[in-house]
Amino acid sequence: MPKEFDITLVTLKGHLLVEEQLDKLLYGICQEPEVLKKERISFDLKLKFLRAYYGDGQFAGRSPWAALAALNRIRNSLSHRVEDPKFDGYVAEFLRLSERAGSGTDPDGQLENRYGGAFGWLMGFLAGAACAAEAGNQPFAF
Repeated sequence: MPKEFDITLVTLKGHLLVEEQLDKLLYGICQEPEVLKKERISFDLKLKFLRAYYGDGQFAGRSPWAALAALNRIRNSLSHRVEDPKFDGYVAEFLRLSERAGSGTDPDGQLENRYGGAFGWLMGFLAGAACAAEAGNQPFAF
């Protein structure tokens, strides 16, 4: 890993780790997860399934689903465009939504701290939800 902050690397690796947690959560709420494991399901569709299952109501305007969707826009921007004039806006949106959802990062802090903190918080949120789902605690109350 490079010593200095590389937003491309952090985004692409972080997106993969987040998607693994989405998979665990999605499979944890299924009666027969093997049916889904055989399919290629996009990050966006996984997110929509989970949002449909858990809803937004309990988050009182602080939905982690919106932050996860913003992360996916950043990843898609990096993966499908050489240069995207909207990239910085996507990053700002992800940070704003993550902070609103509860990441606890300082909105005035350095980008690498805010970005890493947002990933850490989302990973913790998803891992906790996945553990509860795997244990049969459904729907998980966040």
